[in-house]
Amino acid sequence: MSSAQGKDISDYHISVVRAPPEWEVGVFVAGFLLLLAVAGVNLWKLWKSGSFPAPSPFPNFDYRYLQEKYGNSFSEARQKVRVYLKSIDIT
Repeated sequence: MSSAQGKDISDYHISVVRAPPEWEVGVFVAGFLLLLAVAGVNLWKLWKSGSFPAPSPFPNFDYRYLQEKYGNSFSEARQKVRVYLKSIDIT
């Protein structure tokens, strides 16, 4: 394939990759700095709040409900499950 100027178009693409236009580099750098600033602000807010949320396998489920229902530890949960199973008479 040849372009309108009679040069091979593959040379054009390689030249753009090797030396992109200055405005395009500026756009990429500005976008990167903006994303970096947004991430920094969010990390700063999280640091200042002092409460890091614990990861949950059920992100749409309220962990406080599970703590209230089953307790904080495995033994508390196991006791409550046994009491529940006895109350509905499943052996």
